[in-house]
Amino acid sequence: MTPSETKSQSADKKTSGSFWRHFGLGAGGAVENSLQNAPGGMVNPIYVVATEAVWGALEDGKRVEILRYSLGQLKKRHIGWLAYLLHHSLIADAHREEFGPTGPPGNLSFIEADGTLRPGHEAFNDY
Repeated sequence: MTPSETKSQSADKKTSGSFWRHFGLGAGGAVENSLQNAPGGMVNPIYVVATEAVWGALEDGKRVEILRYSLGQLKKRHIGWLAYLLHHSLIADAHREEFGPTGPPGNLSFIEADGTLRPGHEAFNDY
């Protein structure tokens, strides 16, 4: 057997903690550049998961654009994803401005303080 044939099965599954920041829709930003060499068509595929997917925005419409672009790029390359912040929180960047300061990422949450889905965020079901 060759060394590649004897590698452990646990080595076939990898995760990525990369946080791909959105630099512009369709502009070949960090998401596009980071995924150019994603695995595909391999005899022993490697499973990749982006664990902090989808940059934030205070405006719901802008966030949905980012969501569609980012998750579209991941799906195109067969890369799984996990939301970084699913639910509203008082921690930085997990809430709307009326709940306190926010930083450059804006609001990263998918679910509002009242438990409803942020407007337009049902789009994640497409991915």
